[in-house]
Amino acid sequence: MAVRFAVGVVTGTDRAAFGWARVAAVACVAAVVLARGVAQRACPVPTSLTVSGAAGAATTLRWLLVVTVVAAVVVGPALVLLYRLDTRGGLEALTDTDLRRPAAARDTPPPTV
Repeated sequence: MAVRFAVGVVTGTDRAAFGWARVAAVACVAAVVLARGVAQRACPVPTSLTVSGAAGAATTLRWLLVVTVVAAVVVGPALVLLYRLDTRGGLEALTDTDLRRPAAARDTPPPTV
């Protein structure tokens, strides 16, 4: 529900419908406050439930571990490279003209003068 209101805020501001964006923002905050109140109930989980009883099946947990490791192996090196390039100044800084160009023109290099 909160996500729905947040999408309303984003799409409302893109269309310059600030009145609806304010209403959606208020509804989003209200939904978050309500969700926080529900989450703080004294005992949302039965007292007879154990950690092993609440855990998924062993096969599901193994597959979850495999997928997590594969994701780390695939994404990890790219994140390390990006971090090293950024900390060592290997990335080209954006200029004001890069930021002011429309999205369609950002794919093409700026004209050289």
